[in-house]
Amino acid sequence: MCNLDGSGIKLITVNRKGLGKIEMIYPAPMGKVMIHADDSLFIYDLGAKKVLSEITLAEGTVVKQVHWTSSFSHVAVIT
Repeated sequence: MCNLDGSGIKLITVNRKGLGKIEMIYPAPMGKVMIHADDSLFIYDLGAKKVLSEITLAEGTVVKQVHWTSSFSHVAVIT
């Protein structure tokens, strides 16, 4: 994790059983990130260091974009 200018770099360890290769990290509501890893997409709480919710994707699915509503209450995942 770092600021947009590249300063303040902080390494984060994702605690998830069976975690393989992380494909991409997307923004999520405050203090959380959305992670595409293996064949799943999950929301990870950086403060609590745990997975909050997860969906399983079909094998080989490529997530192209993630769009949140302005209130971060709904998300559209474009594959």
